[in-house]
Amino acid sequence: MGLFYLLIGVALLFLVLAAARWFAAAPARHVAAGLRWLALGGGGLVALWLVLTGRAAQVVYLGLPFLPMLQRWWRRQATAAPPEPGQSSDVETAWLRMRLDHAAGTVDGVVLAGTQRGRRLGELTPDALRALLAELRLADEESASLLESYLDVRDPAWRDFGGTGPAAAGGGVGGVG
Repeated sequence: MGLFYLLIGVALLFLVLAAARWFAAAPARHVAAGLRWLALGGGGLVALWLVLTGRAAQVVYLGLPFLPMLQRWWRRQATAAPPEPGQSSDVETAWLRMRLDHAAGTVDGVVLAGTQRGRRLGELTPDALRALLAELRLADEESASLLESYLDVRDPAWRDFGGTGPAAAGGGVGGVG
């Protein structure tokens, strides 16, 4: 029997590690959708367990006072409008101007200062982005943080090559710079 529990524990550990890895690399909208499905599935399993153990009536009785609040929340969710096409958000620092297209989920920007001035981030090579990040880390930390966010969207694995933390601050992404 002990071996059975050990195998279940190892399987659960692998599931938790896989979920954590996915959570770290997934875009926010995928994480939100995954959490909704997890909550729905978990709620269904709890409801099934309550019905099978005969405790469902007690839970319904205790949950009745919360029904008006649930109805208001449901109405708000039903009337919430998705982002309209063409809707975007702009952020500007001393070195970068970035734009997020809400409908498409794309991010791009223009370099406003430095050696890459006037170039779009989308047309820069990975080496040019590393050099720009190294330049920004020395000149403007706010712009460096913004570029790191852009790199997280463009290439989520860029940090795997040592592109984060104080040790990489002088060396750029991947220690190149």
